[in-house]
Amino acid sequence: SRRREGNLPGVARRLRFLRGEETQEAFAKRVGVSRSALANYETGRSMPDDFTLARICERTGTAGDYFT
Repeated sequence: SRRREGNLPGVARRLRFLRGEETQEAFAKRVGVSRSALANYETGRSMPDDFTLARICERTGTAGDYFT
């Protein structure tokens, strides 16, 4: 069953917000992860490690503490 947005972990919600209207494929390529990894992060099935989160922040111009 699909999780409701409000029940998702903070990282998942913030990633979806950062991606906005951009496709998962385009956003994943821009931030340096696979589309399937991004999909797992956005659904809360898995969480990116600290290095990946730092790279996402860098490549999206987001403050480093955005995900904390």
